[in-house]
Amino acid sequence: MLRKGLSNRTRNTMLVVSVVMYTVSATHWALTTAITVRRLRIGKVFIKPIEALTLIYVPSVNFILSDCIILWRAWVLWDCRFILFTPPAHLHALYTRNFRR
Repeated sequence: MLRKGLSNRTRNTMLVVSVVMYTVSATHWALTTAITVRRLRIGKVFIKPIEALTLIYVPSVNFILSDCIILWRAWVLWDCRFILFTPPAHLHALYTRNFRR
């Protein structure tokens, strides 16, 4: 990516998505480590509701972004034919809808 430059919109988008995914992963790791260290020092087993929500929903950003990347790659491989892209897109929408409940 660095050799070819950032002249293409697709490359720019993939760079931004990669940086966001890395940042989300690093944030999740840092939060998990901080919660674990605090729990070991204090000796509590109880997790605050905000901590539980953080541990559940922060990784979901990466899941959704990676699914979108897979759908985009499928779109490109299938020569942007809408009829072949529709079933995976619907499955992704159903998955995302069920995940929010």
